[in-house]
Amino acid sequence: MKTLFFHSKYGRWIYLSLLLTIGGLLFFNPLYAFIPLGLSVILLFILDKNQAESMAELTIVLKEMKTGRLSSRLPYINSDPAQEKIRIALNTALDQTETTIIEMLGAMDAVTKGHTWRRLQIQGVDGSFKKALVKMQVMLDNLAERTADSEKIHNEIAEIHCQTRDSIEYASIIQRTILPNLSDFQNAFSDSFAHWKPKDIVGGDIWFFEPLANEGEYLLFVIDCTGHGVPGAFVTMLVKSIQRTIMLECRNTKKEIHQQFPSQILSIFNREIKHLLNQYKRESESNVGFDGGILYINKTEGIIRFAGAGTPLFLVDYEGKCTTIKSDRCSVGYRSSDENFIFTEQEFKIDSFDKIYLSTDGLFDQLGGNKDFPYGKARLISILEKNNHQSMEHIRRLIMNDVSYWRRNAEQNDDITFIGIKI
Repeated sequence: MKTLFFHSKYGRWIYLSLLLTIGGLLFFNPLYAFIPLGLSVILLFILDKNQAESMAELTIVLKEMKTGRLSSRLPYINSDPAQEKIRIALNTALDQTETTIIEMLGAMDAVTKGHTWRRLQIQGVDGSFKKALVKMQVMLDNLAERTADSEKIHNEIAEIHCQTRDSIEYASIIQRTILPNLSDFQNAFSDSFAHWKPKDIVGGDIWFFEPLANEGEYLLFVIDCTGHGVPGAFVTMLVKSIQRTIMLECRNTKKEIHQQFPSQILSIFNREIKHLLNQYKRESESNVGFDGGILYINKTEGIIRFAGAGTPLFLVDYEGKCTTIKSDRCSVGYRSSDENFIFTEQEFKIDSFDKIYLSTDGLFDQLGGNKDFPYGKARLISILEKNNHQSMEHIRRLIMNDVSYWRRNAEQNDDITFIGIKI
């Protein structure tokens, strides 16, 4: 209070008035002392009033600060220098606090929205506020650097993904070229269909159709290799290579194809895959192979021969009754497959049946329905029997539509290959 008095605007005048009052009392007529004394009282009243107003304004600002409001500032006060210093210091603190909060909130809002933010305004900010802003600027710089690195990595991954997809799509073109020519298939069997639908761009299912040297003599292969996608597609190329070797050997040695029964062809596949991939031992690194069926058709002799590995054959007679021909449970080429396994071969008269169907398990195993169960063979057989009078293409559409209905919004489980022939 002493400091506020002697350094205030009116403090010196009050001090002088008091001296004059004392002088009047001591050296002059006491009546003369009332004039400076009255002046002193008036000045003291003015000083007290100004101080009270200043303290009231200070109290208002402090209350606002307590409630988190920084909008008010102390106005310029024409009073003592000490209070002016308090006003300036408080206003400066308020300004720096507000600047710091605005800068931080702006930067945080920009970061959360993924936008860039200008560098923080540090000029005019001191002490702890400046340290906080400098530290936050360092954090923002580090974040911007990491964001740039992340975007670079994202772009690189996107480029790799694009290149990989382009490669797989080109591989799909290659895989499709090794599929049979549909015109050859339909020339042999005018009422027929071949439905090949990989789960991914490329697949592990493959089928082959080989017209043989003798008129009306054919071989049909339906093969489901290990896996699907790219790994499965690699195995299909290996299987195609072996199949081609088998056919060339038959032609080059002029060996009659009926001497290479479907069961014997499966045995050759079994041995060749195990040999090429060194899958004789259970500890071998690779373990691939296939399930499938091979059908030999001889229209001239009126017979068909079938051998299968985990793949059934469906025969529908003229009355619409479907007979399921089971296959051996031994798969082809795997480490666990017996190298010397003799596959079962079955022979049927063509005139006993109207239609033949051969499919990989991707059709039967498709999950769906209300309980996410497999589609199953029974549902397939029901459609085959009820619609035996229909054309093969019509039957194919019925079955594929029914599979789609069964699958609903679920993804396709596996590759699907489904072949149908009206004999």
